[in-house]
Amino acid sequence: MVIQNPNTMVQNPFASGTWVAKSSISESELIKQYFSNSQKEVSQLYAEHADKVDPTS
Repeated sequence: MVIQNPNTMVQNPFASGTWVAKSSISESELIKQYFSNSQKEVSQLYAEHADKVDPTS
């Protein structure tokens, strides 16, 4: 969603603007994308900290 023509002079410009959907996605597709991105982040964190000593071992 993007906002069109927000009134930046009011206290809450997000409420005063018109929200327009630029694309649509199904719930299952959204969940799939979320978990796909989450797994990438976790993999990246593991890779970045692979050389660190695990204090629990």
